[in-house]
Amino acid sequence: MFDVVSVGGATQDVFVRTDLSKIVRIRDMESEQSLICFKYGSKVNVDHIAFEVGGGGANTSVSFRRLGLSSALLAQIGLDEAGDQVRQHLRKEGVSTSLIQVSDDQSTGYSVILSSFEGERTVLTYRGANSTLRPDHVPWDRLADTEWLYISSLSGDSNSVLDPVAQFARERKIKVAFNPGLTQIKRGLASLKQILEVVDVLVLNKEEASDLCRIPLTHKVIDEDACIGCGICVDVCPENVYVLDTLINKAVNAHPEACKRTQACVVHCPTRAITVEPWAANVDDILKSLHSYGPKVVVITDGKHGVQAYDGKFRYLLPPYPVQTVDTLGAGDAFASAFVSAMIRSKSDVEFSLKMGAANAAGCVSKPGAQAGLRTEAESKAFVAAHPDITIRKSILHTEGLPELVFSSLLSDKAKAANDPQNANTEG
Repeated sequence: MFDVVSVGGATQDVFVRTDLSKIVRIRDMESEQSLICFKYGSKVNVDHIAFEVGGGGANTSVSFRRLGLSSALLAQIGLDEAGDQVRQHLRKEGVSTSLIQVSDDQSTGYSVILSSFEGERTVLTYRGANSTLRPDHVPWDRLADTEWLYISSLSGDSNSVLDPVAQFARERKIKVAFNPGLTQIKRGLASLKQILEVVDVLVLNKEEASDLCRIPLTHKVIDEDACIGCGICVDVCPENVYVLDTLINKAVNAHPEACKRTQACVVHCPTRAITVEPWAANVDDILKSLHSYGPKVVVITDGKHGVQAYDGKFRYLLPPYPVQTVDTLGAGDAFASAFVSAMIRSKSDVEFSLKMGAANAAGCVSKPGAQAGLRTEAESKAFVAAHPDITIRKSILHTEGLPELVFSSLLSDKAKAANDPQNANTEG
């Protein structure tokens, strides 16, 4: 019996780092994107190169095991040296390889990871055998011997496994965590209905969530219709993020980069016109759209801007933990696996699980590669305890309208009672 079986990819990864890369950022009022660039036609010296095992399925199965759960990997590799290295590595980590399938005509997946001086990366991926896992390859009788399925990116023909796995999980009452890849995102929400209806935890990054919902990302902080121009946000913000535009009698988010995450603006806004702190993206509509398709908990990660979650009633927002970023590869896998692990152990405590996920991701980005920085459960708990100032922002998020109430560690019991007498002693 396994606690979790990861379904996804396994690759041989080569990490290439050079400090000669350039970062170009393109930004407008609503969005921003970054490009990693090299001079066209140039020969670029490499500062560091390393070979490791990666892929969403492999990364998460190793993470689950380090977190103390029994885990296995269902993936397809090639009959080659890289495939042997995948199996050897997983066995060394204590991950069962009994479900791994071998292709006789495709080589093991391969990735080249280009890392910038900032720690961010661009990945060049050859899917190989990862794209050829079909339903008739799946050892269904052995797959039934698990409590949870964690499904990550399934590319090419492997996408055909997704719906049968969903049906299998429904029939066997197996809990499901889902981290869709590009192939699944291109299918759209309607096409993923069968799998989303059985999903207990859905995890995506901000860009993936936007693409899947077809809802553009926005940095909108202030709802102009709800703002009454009272100026309270201007008064309570210690960093002068807001100014009052006297021509329209509305508050304006003038200096979002100065936000120090005090929560004061959201907590004290009398009309809830400030829906989210300026440092975080407003993904409320995306959270609600994804949740409406069936997942019990939706989680959207946003790198250095933290993570948000929605369980159908509450929106949870957690700022990032302070950490020196060396390499962001695998951070999403580290977060998602630790979040799911904590949900299993805590019986679905979203707040605790967010912190454990973020702690594991912080460990991941602090070291090169996708697995070197993965933490144990004890290490993650110790990391969270060492940062008591990083707190969850929790608000009631209705299917229509703005967040109604905010529960924050900054609020005193008296202030909580003033906001909501019925929940003052039970929420937050």
